Formats: sequence, structure tokens, C-alpha cells
Amino acid sequence: MVALEQELSHKNQPAYIEAFYPGMEGAMALAKSIFGQVNKFGRMPYTVYHADWIQNNSMRDHDVTHKRTYRYGADALIPFGTGLSLTEFSVTLGSVSGNSLPAGSKESITISVSVKNSGHMTGDEVLMLYMSPKNIDLPQVPVKSLIDFQRVHDLSAGDSRTVSFTVTSESLLLVDGNGNLVSATGEYSLTIEDGDLAKSGVSTNIQVTGTTVIVDKFPAPKNKTN
Repeated sequence: MVALEQELSHKNQPAYIEAFYPGMEGAMALAKSIFGQVNKFGRMPYTVYHADWIQNNSMRDHDVTHKRTYRYGADALIPFGTGLSLTEFSVTLGSVSGNSLPAGSKESITISVSVKNSGHMTGDEVLMLYMSPKNIDLPQVPVKSLIDFQRVHDLSAGDSRTVSFTVTSESLLLVDGNGNLVSATGEYSLTIEDGDLAKSGVSTNIQVTGTTVIVDKFPAPKNKTN
């Protein structure tokens, strides 16, 4: 990834493709994508920070809760999960099978959305399900965290498709002040986004009820023996 800050500041900014190392067939795949023969773009798997980020943040500070990564509100030039398409998609919330889950249980909630290709060419859409803890009694929680995603393949112009996500209490695990992985009681916002920053996504709220459960205890240090 080259420095993009100046390029992205232009009013009529172009699009950029992160191709990583595409291999021996990469040139043909990129050409077909650029010229619209295929439309199967993905989403950014990492965060791109501003050029001066390293000057304003100590490399000795490895605490991710200090606005590191998308999970803790990083001031990003290109956020994790960003991505566009050569066509237009719209996502609407369909059915939600419930609004609560007992902490630590195996019960599940199914969230269904309808995705429509409202543009003029066939393409793939990528939907990402994020959870955001609300009113959780823990010292530190992420702003949001990706818990699932699905790719909708080859959706023709004008067509719609239903996509369903299954959420359990295990999907919403957090870390407490002692490093334990817990199923914490409280409210969670579930948002389905498609990577287009101009859209806010569709959301629903659920409650994790009962008593907070330790699912995986932080390992205690082993005693050294002489």
C-alpha cells in the first residue's frame, strides 16, 4: 500500500485497488476487474492510518485500546472493511428471530436481511456483521467488532437475495479486567454493513440476560521449581 493521503484528499478522488501479490494470473484478473468484465471486489482486511500517525503515537505503546485498530476507534485514512463495487447494492433489515440470549448458552438468534442489486451489472456483495457492546459492566470494551461475514455471489442487476446470520452468546464474547473471556450480560447492537462508507448499515439490538459467565479463564502463571 503506497502513501494515499494526498491522493485521497482530492475532491474528485479516483478509486484504488489493493491487489496484494496477485500471482501469475493477477494481471488478467485485475484487467477484467478494472474494465468491468467481472465484479467480485472484496473488503479491506486491515486499517490504513494517516501518514503522520507514527509521529503522533508511541511505538512503545502496544495497548490496542488506545485507539488502535477499528475495534477501538482508530482515526483511519481507510478503515478496516472498506470496499466498493462497480454496481450499487441496497440492504434492508428483514426478520430477527429474537431479542435476547441467556449468557453462556447455546441458544441462537437469526438475523435476515435482503440485499438488492440496484445497479446495472452483475456483481458480488460482501456483508459484514459487527457487534457493538452497549451498557456492559466491563472496564474496557471494543467500539465494534466483526463477528461474521458473507459473500453474495453473482447477484444480477435488479435481483434480490436473502442473507441470514446466526448469532449466539459465543459470538459476543468479551474480555474482562482479569483477561478472562466472558459472556457478559447487557445490551449489544448488531449492525450489518457492506463496506461503503456512505452508508450506515442496518442494525438491531439484543440483550444478553442472566449472570455474566466466564467461558475461558485466563491461564494462571506456572510455578517455577528449582
